[in-house]
Amino acid sequence: MQAQGRITEALFNPLVPDATTMKIRLMERLGEELGISMDDFDSRFAYGVALKSILEGIKRLSDSPAIIKEIEKNLGLDELGISLDTLISAVTEPGGDDEQQLDAALKDKVGETDNEAKAAFEALQKVKPDENGLYSSG
Repeated sequence: MQAQGRITEALFNPLVPDATTMKIRLMERLGEELGISMDDFDSRFAYGVALKSILEGIKRLSDSPAIIKEIEKNLGLDELGISLDTLISAVTEPGGDDEQQLDAALKDKVGETDNEAKAAFEALQKVKPDENGLYSSG
């Protein structure tokens, strides 16, 4: 019963984010990493310009590759195969190539979650009680 409840929750939980929600949260988290808030800007473009300016400042530092790599890791961009430059470009250029690349990576990530939930559901379907009322797979 508990396993079935977890699977149902994974499949139908409105709290499990979709790719768009994940993208917006990722953009917000980027600002948090760089010390600014999306709420402080009138537009997504203005926010993106501020992010780009901060990144340009980071790139002038001698240890910028390590800093950028750390930010990418903290945000999970390394797992998505997305660079920090790509994410910032996705903020400033809605509908552009970089935003499409980000969307595709996030949809793949959401798809992985869906596939895991489906596999768990299929495994649950194989669990049956035996003649003694004990559950086992098979």
